[in-house]
Amino acid sequence: MGSVDRASFALFGSRILSQLLGFVSVIYFAQQIGAEGLGVYFTFVTVVSVTGVFSKLGLPGAVVKRMNQATNAHDRGKYLSGSFVLLTVPFVITGGLLLLFGPHLTDYVGLAAAAPLAVAGVAMAVSSNLLSSALRGKTAWRRPRFSNSSTK
Repeated sequence: MGSVDRASFALFGSRILSQLLGFVSVIYFAQQIGAEGLGVYFTFVTVVSVTGVFSKLGLPGAVVKRMNQATNAHDRGKYLSGSFVLLTVPFVITGGLLLLFGPHLTDYVGLAAAAPLAVAGVAMAVSSNLLSSALRGKTAWRRPRFSNSSTK
């Protein structure tokens, strides 16, 4: 089995496992914490998702493209480490705003430690999204480039 096949299989398997784990966790949370707790959970997840958009700035899509264009592991490493460095500034700004407005976030979500947990959630979501994009870019099929010149 080729490296592209293994990586594609790993990506597909991780997506299935992630979806299955999410489904099972919602069922478990609904039974264990009830409607009010589940409402807090969904509100918190929504806050993390929305603030994660501001932390990504479209960089995962660029990582897919650059990783696909890289010809060797050294170039892929440069693109991946550079993208982590580029994500640091918007993440620090977003995390700082979450901590600054922590009391309002606590009132909105209904969870005492909402702000630090939201910062940790955004960090995990952004980094896992970036790593997933790097894997997609590494395993993307290379399309042949055709010449634009026409013969007469």
